[in-house]
Amino acid sequence: TKSACTQITDSKGRFAFLVGPSTYYMTSEKVGYAINKTADIAVEGSSAEAEVLKEKVALEKMAK
Repeated sequence: TKSACTQITDSKGRFAFLVGPSTYYMTSEKVGYAINKTADIAVEGSSAEAEVLKEKVALEKMAK
């Protein structure tokens, strides 16, 4: 697995980027919250195909 790039979300928490066929994961970080890492996300097919992947992430607030 590999990390594709770093992204900052919009005001609704959305972001987008292009990747080729491989297996990826996503981490989410925010000050005051525990870091969240998704399970592996497999992207299959040719690099000419487009696909939208949606991953809901819930961050847990850390105790002070």
